[in-house]
Amino acid sequence: MISSKAEEVESGLETSESEKQVTSDEESEESLIIDKPEVREARRKLFKRIPYQEGRGHIELLNGNKYWGEFEDNLMSGLGRFEWTNGLLYEGEFNKNSINGIGKYIWKNSNSYIGNVENFIRNGYGEYTNNILKKNYVGEWKNGKFNGYGILKYDPKGKSYYEGEWLNNNKHGKGKMVYASGNVYTGDWKNNLKDGFGKMEFKNKNEEYVGFWKNNLPNGKGIYTWNLDSPLNCQYPIHNQYEGDWDNGKKWGRGIFRYSSGAIYEGEWIDNMKHGIGIYISEYGYVYDGIFKYDRTTEPFSYYSNDNQHFFDLSLIYDDEKKRNEQLKSLNTIIIRYIFDLNQIYLKYRNYQPKKNIIYENYSLSYLQLWKLLEDCEISKQTNYSLVEMNREYAKNFKNKNYLQYKFHGLHDEQLHLTLHDFYEYLIHISYLLYSNIDIPSINESGIAVCFSHFIKNNILSKNVNSIISFDNENENEIKNLGSYIFQTIKDKYGKIIYEIYKDRAYYHKKSLESSKGDLTLNIRDIIYILKDYGILDNEILTMKKIIEIFSIYFIPGINDDGIYNFDYEVSYTIKF
Repeated sequence: MISSKAEEVESGLETSESEKQVTSDEESEESLIIDKPEVREARRKLFKRIPYQEGRGHIELLNGNKYWGEFEDNLMSGLGRFEWTNGLLYEGEFNKNSINGIGKYIWKNSNSYIGNVENFIRNGYGEYTNNILKKNYVGEWKNGKFNGYGILKYDPKGKSYYEGEWLNNNKHGKGKMVYASGNVYTGDWKNNLKDGFGKMEFKNKNEEYVGFWKNNLPNGKGIYTWNLDSPLNCQYPIHNQYEGDWDNGKKWGRGIFRYSSGAIYEGEWIDNMKHGIGIYISEYGYVYDGIFKYDRTTEPFSYYSNDNQHFFDLSLIYDDEKKRNEQLKSLNTIIIRYIFDLNQIYLKYRNYQPKKNIIYENYSLSYLQLWKLLEDCEISKQTNYSLVEMNREYAKNFKNKNYLQYKFHGLHDEQLHLTLHDFYEYLIHISYLLYSNIDIPSINESGIAVCFSHFIKNNILSKNVNSIISFDNENENEIKNLGSYIFQTIKDKYGKIIYEIYKDRAYYHKKSLESSKGDLTLNIRDIIYILKDYGILDNEILTMKKIIEIFSIYFIPGINDDGIYNFDYEVSYTIKF
């Protein structure tokens, strides 16, 4: 039986006192409802006591409010200071008895505002400081409220803050919220709630959700990742991940759950449980395809076999089930024989040029790292098969597997990752590509098993890659392979431009996998034409012969065989690592 205990998505708001949006009491305090000074009334009733004002002066109104500052035509105009009887103070610009311009409001409780004011109301750009709640807002205002772009800090040190768009004192539009817990939300807001598309990083739990929201909860399409503590030398991606439909913060609809063990479930969900039609693939490759109820299979299923630990689909190679089972047993025996060496190679190559990935990080082997292994073992040089052809041999097994079609369509995607089981499976299938037509003497093995055994002994372990690998995770520029360094530097600086050229020129070849969306490639002839079109090919310095030599030394072994050029040699976007 299968049971998932992945943690639930945080369903509530982050609600510490320092993180709550402005309360109703605070809003009333911030609203700055200011009665206009009764200057006209003062002029009528106080003329006997107050002479005509011009220049600088002082006036006390009948209601007790006071003004010190500049006058023009007996009206408050220019710089001045106005005090209300309720303790509110304004210092700044006046215009014909109205507060207009740049000034500063100070409340009786020491809260303050400094910035633009129009007709007594905060409008434009300004800074508001609430010394009681220890909050500070700097940004745009309209009609006395946060409107437009601004930053609200919820504590004196600014550890908790919102930066983004506002509408009538509510977070509304695009914005980033950093909570006191360290959690961060970046995305869309509506009426102070997460609503639309956004990313939530739960720093305190090492979890993350990227997708659509409604009323502060995941709703619609989204990806939630539960990252786990990584044991030393773990062979699996240390995370659980759900990608699919959400409803009010729960997995509900259709989605894929990828387990930290390497297992995967794709199918229907109800109320955070696998419920309905679904497919489960264990970390060893065994498949259950059927009905789930309340997170469990409705029929007996074992995700592990005592006879064969790992299951590999050999249906494209052998029609006969008995033959497949025999080969499966032999392949498992070979894996057990070389398991220490294979696992060490897997662990070390996954640390080659690790690129931060929001989902996988460097817990599992990327295609890019796998290709580096194949390059170091000189597979293409020894067999004359390109990486493109090897990718096809592996990917074609997933054409009719809906739950794994991303491997069929993304066969040349350097960012795709392989679990340890996937790693074994890739090596098995390319060994069949390389050696199925070669007579290899063997006493104990036959078929694909003898290909796999020969490949491990003569191509992988013979290069002693396990003992010579030493990758520097901290400084990739110290890689001593000049070709790798040059290529990576060019890729980092001009990668986007080069990729656009590649996309524009890449096409389906005769050997491309039918209906695969990602099997678009170029051959050497195409690359020569591109260099010529961009004026790079030169008859004196950078000749075609020189380009072929550079390619054959640093990038593409197998295209130059004693002066015979193989212009049909195919490459994908990433031709060197």
